[in-house]
Amino acid sequence: MIALLQSIHKPGRRLWDQWKEPETSETISSATLIVMAVNDFTRPIHDRMPVLLGREDHDAWLTGKAGAEILRPAPNELLRIWPVSKRVNVSGRGDDDPSLIEPVEGEVNAARADYCN
Repeated sequence: MIALLQSIHKPGRRLWDQWKEPETSETISSATLIVMAVNDFTRPIHDRMPVLLGREDHDAWLTGKAGAEILRPAPNELLRIWPVSKRVNVSGRGDDDPSLIEPVEGEVNAARADYCN
């Protein structure tokens, strides 16, 4: 991963793009998601997680002054977990909306226990 990041993360190279969907001509915005090994909080749920840059690292990353050395797992205390709608990850129904991330009935710790057991 480090060699790949060094080759694509240079000033003038993009990790995002906009393109036209051939069938509908709709403009699509897409981006690259960089993942890495998990922190302790996420480990019981999955074996990788997205890199989350701290605000202090934004400019250095975007200008190419910093590279892979600033990619690190998010601090455990930055993350939270809660149960969400069962509609999450059901594609093709056309009912995606911002309410999907709203907590549903249940305890936050119970949700973590469900994933961790």
